[in-house]
Amino acid sequence: MTTSPQTHNFPSTTLARAREYEDKLRRARATELALAGRFMEAESLFHQHPLDVADLDLLARIQVRRGRLEAARHTWQQAISMNDSSTALKECLSTLEVYRTARYQRHLLIWRIGLGVWLILLMAFTWWLV
Repeated sequence: MTTSPQTHNFPSTTLARAREYEDKLRRARATELALAGRFMEAESLFHQHPLDVADLDLLARIQVRRGRLEAARHTWQQAISMNDSSTALKECLSTLEVYRTARYQRHLLIWRIGLGVWLILLMAFTWWLV
């Protein structure tokens, strides 16, 4: 009695579909957690399984929401290395770079203002003592 090729491939096809379904469920659960503001839990779902491009994209978006910009940049670069033709991933990465630069400039301005206020207070206190 011989088995047909379709019967022989049935377990591997079923296993592949089960993995695909599990990946979709994990991605949906991570999205749900992220929308609820539970970013650490959402991010932890991705540390247990191998990731595909969609997983990496979602993980990078969660990392941005957590303020982990360097990790998000690295994650998007990893996703781009897996799918170099994705313009959406490249746009996300370039937008992140613009945001990181603006954030750095804003923090630099705040430090300069803080330093200026501190120096003015120091000069006023010195003048008051004299």
